[in-house]
Amino acid sequence: MVILIKALQVLLALSVLIFVHELGHFMWAKIFRIRVEKFYLFFDAGGKALARWKWGGTEFGIGWLPFGGYCKISGMVDESMDTEQMQSEPKEWEFRTHPAWQRLLVLAGGVLNNFIFAILAYAAIMAIWGQAVIDNRSNSIYVNDLAYEMGFRNGDRILSFDDYEPEDFSMLQADLARRDVSSAKVLRGADTVTLYIDRSMISEVLNSPLMFDLAVPFVVDSVWAEGPNPASGLRRGDRIISLNGEKVEFLQDSRPVLESHRESTVNASVVRGADTLDIPVKVDSSGRIGIYAATPGEATFAFTGDADLAAAYLLRDNSTGMTYDLADTLRFDGVGTSANRFELVSRASLDGNEGQTTGEPVVYLIARDGMIRVLSHQADIATVAVYDAAGRLLRRVDCGQVAEAEVPADRQGALVVAVRLSDGSEHAYRVMLP
Repeated sequence: MVILIKALQVLLALSVLIFVHELGHFMWAKIFRIRVEKFYLFFDAGGKALARWKWGGTEFGIGWLPFGGYCKISGMVDESMDTEQMQSEPKEWEFRTHPAWQRLLVLAGGVLNNFIFAILAYAAIMAIWGQAVIDNRSNSIYVNDLAYEMGFRNGDRILSFDDYEPEDFSMLQADLARRDVSSAKVLRGADTVTLYIDRSMISEVLNSPLMFDLAVPFVVDSVWAEGPNPASGLRRGDRIISLNGEKVEFLQDSRPVLESHRESTVNASVVRGADTLDIPVKVDSSGRIGIYAATPGEATFAFTGDADLAAAYLLRDNSTGMTYDLADTLRFDGVGTSANRFELVSRASLDGNEGQTTGEPVVYLIARDGMIRVLSHQADIATVAVYDAAGRLLRRVDCGQVAEAEVPADRQGALVVAVRLSDGSEHAYRVMLP
């Protein structure tokens, strides 16, 4: 069935290209008043066709042999191989009686149409679906030796090359080379660092493969059921920070460690919520542990509760069953942003009935792509104010009375978000914007 569908898809795609191509010959012939005797999609071998009709002196049809198509123009020897017409006196409506420049356009019309169609198709695809790029603003780099020598470090987030702020992560190396960069700003932890680029090294950039790889945090998205560790206890959202005592901040760091422990068991230190666990995991003969890592660049869900709320409730992640203290600033990277995934759980209810939820509302913050999204189920949002880590006001937005608001963050790193609700209550939250 799959093969049949693929074959039909190929046939449909070729049919469109053939139709557009032959339409080019047809259009130019009509423009110059050259008679078109037949216009067929697919060949009508033996004079048989699936459908045929006449319009404007031209016979249109769909042949039964799906190997192409043709446009039979009077006074031209084409796919029909009709040479008899060439033995008669030339007529004014025939191809052969027209000037050379017109004949050239008729002959090139098919290719010209294909060229125009390709531009229009690409423009339509870009307009409807856009271009998928890896957003540089929310991803970090994993460097090779040359990048390290130039001052870049694993986990850096490139903010700018001179005055240019790159958006496409996959073009970072090309941007560095073609813009003749003299300095680069990177976010390293909570600090902004300026690197001065030795321009004599720019020529080496062109010949250095994977200078800026995508740094993939070693966070579990799922465990392969057919792999070596389906019953290991690893869960979605677990962050592996070391293997047999060797630090593995990123997925790339784990590869040489796992390669050296093929067909053995290693001890993985795993951060799960506020706890650090030691979980033994098996390594197969290929040096893999059978997990899918969470995609980097996904949204960061950040939540901090106020003291009164924290005294009565815990935050539960329904995808893992873990509960967290609201007095802490909680951050969940690359594991989804659905507010329905998190619930407030009464501390009292947990004493008597594990898992019972209160249904009480909560304010959520979702930080992503330079924006802070605020969701409230307690009362409508009146105002949202964003401060930097030093307490300087960056932006204040009067939201009116809405249940959900989105506010530009204006910068990356640690921020404080103050939310005033319509019931008069005020709440302050700390977030780390990626």
